[in-house]
Amino acid sequence: MQKNLGGKSYTYKIRNSDDLYLSEPARIPLYGMNQIRYNDLVLSAEIRDKSAEYSRAFIEGKAEYYHTPLGKTVKDGISKEIVKEIKYFAPVSLFPDGLKKCIYLYPVIKIVLKKRKDINREAGSDNKEYAENDYWLFRLGKPVLLEKEVIKKCKDESFRLRLITSDSIFSMSDYEELSECYQ
Repeated sequence: MQKNLGGKSYTYKIRNSDDLYLSEPARIPLYGMNQIRYNDLVLSAEIRDKSAEYSRAFIEGKAEYYHTPLGKTVKDGISKEIVKEIKYFAPVSLFPDGLKKCIYLYPVIKIVLKKRKDINREAGSDNKEYAENDYWLFRLGKPVLLEKEVIKKCKDESFRLRLITSDSIFSMSDYEELSECYQ
């Protein structure tokens, strides 16, 4: 046994109570083990086909909610697990000067899946045409004004959700140059 476990040639030092404060303890989160790839994942989307009041809130940095169809995220290859990783929202809005720009980055406080009929008008849902469809509802925090605006030069009419990192949105000014995550 002494041969397999070793003898007295190595002794462990006696731990001092001060040593305990130097290393961070291992902790298991309340929800169990979570595997995330990006801890600063940003969802970027165009704000369109919404009421003028809802769109203006994004231009002025006063938006509190964003919603998008579950079917849209599935179509764009974004799974439910990835949606739950999203930490920030970067809206691209049509400004009065005719340019599509992103000037704010909103922290995402909470993400829930709801029927459209259960989303109130303040959250941007006044259209009851798709009342039974599932929608992701993002509750947004106070936005951060980007140092330089990100301009979408492409005039295409296609609407696509993009997943990017917060580092890329702070370092780029051309929307098409933003590197996407989970392609």
